[in-house]
Amino acid sequence: MHPNPVIYQPDFVRELFNEMSGTYEKMNTITSFGFSERWRRQCVDQLELKNGMRVVDLMTGMGEAWLYILPKIGKNGQLVALDFCQPMLDFAKKRQQNFPKNSIEILCENALQSSILDGSADAVISTFGLKTLSPEQLENFAIEIFRVLKPGGTFSMVEVSVPKNAVLQAFYLF
Repeated sequence: MHPNPVIYQPDFVRELFNEMSGTYEKMNTITSFGFSERWRRQCVDQLELKNGMRVVDLMTGMGEAWLYILPKIGKNGQLVALDFCQPMLDFAKKRQQNFPKNSIEILCENALQSSILDGSADAVISTFGLKTLSPEQLENFAIEIFRVLKPGGTFSMVEVSVPKNAVLQAFYLF
């Protein structure tokens, strides 16, 4: 068990992201030295998306991966963006205005137990949300991904972790 299990409680995580929603995107870019955008793009590229696909973006946050998803699925595709932090989704709704020709459904729900229909997604993506989940929640998350994916569907995720190299670790933790 994690020494501080409260950090994985949905109410704690939601409140944390509520508080930092105004600076989240900027801080993510700074703390990743700008690599977060490249990693998001690579995460999307792993899905091999095609025009007309239905993609679910679990823990979408502000919709930062949409720039890479929407051109690939086109105006015939559908993006379902889900997050349980309303202030983050408020930023996502502003971003949605940049894509008036695309079908984007935004849901304020928990990614571990959503209303998305069984077997309805061609692909599922999650970028930088896994760190908020305990090992038990990660297992539930995997079950949820499997539940919403169509047979033969694909998923892709990206997350940061503490480097094992002592020098890089010290630099990262700084």
